[in-house]
Amino acid sequence: MAFDVAGESSPEARDQSELPPEIAFLRDRGVAEETLRRAARVARRCRVGAEEALIREGLLSEDAFYRALAAEIGAPFRVDGLAVHPEARFPEAALTGVLPLSHPGRLVVAAAPRGPTLRKLIGARGQVARHLVVTTPTALRAALILARGEAVAELAANGLPRLAPRLSYRDGVTLGQLVAVALVSFAAGASAVAWPETTRDLAAVGLCAAFLAGATPRLAAPFEPNRLSAPVPRLPESLLPVYTVIVPLHR
Repeated sequence: MAFDVAGESSPEARDQSELPPEIAFLRDRGVAEETLRRAARVARRCRVGAEEALIREGLLSEDAFYRALAAEIGAPFRVDGLAVHPEARFPEAALTGVLPLSHPGRLVVAAAPRGPTLRKLIGARGQVARHLVVTTPTALRAALILARGEAVAELAANGLPRLAPRLSYRDGVTLGQLVAVALVSFAAGASAVAWPETTRDLAAVGLCAAFLAGATPRLAAPFEPNRLSAPVPRLPESLLPVYTVIVPLHR
């Protein structure tokens, strides 16, 4: 093995090391070695799971990865028709990647494992319980949001007020804010009556300072050097990330 002067293995030597177990099994399922090693390099650099780097970099689709995982551990794969169990909780199920499903006679769990859970599941191949169904994180979240629409709406509308009330306007203006506005208004009015010229000059200086603060970045923008040597190509829609945006609306 090659080492650098600090005694650590060089990037070339580390690149030849064993693949992370969460993606190593894909080598036997038709995924190119170089693709897996590229994902491993990105994962080390970004400090994320190798499976996340593989999917987020567009090296392998989410559906293909979890379909291969299901085949590897001997579990069924399903993305459609996930009947969510009445006891499934939001957002806990989405965060853990484990979603209980309604199934007559026995409990069935849909799992979209990541990180340590994924590695443990791969290590236990052949011993996977019969009640486990592999799905994708996207399908799991979609089924959970569809089944728990009220809980999703409640969290979107009231989550911020519960966690950080001072950042939310849900309950309107607070008493402290009303008192502060009243004191500032009274002080400004009294100053205008007692010292009209001084108050006018101070207001003009304050407004000019605010205007300059907002205009300075625009004035400086033409002098900023262009660091792009060539236009950035527009990515196709299929390569753009997908986000779920939850917007609370009144009625």
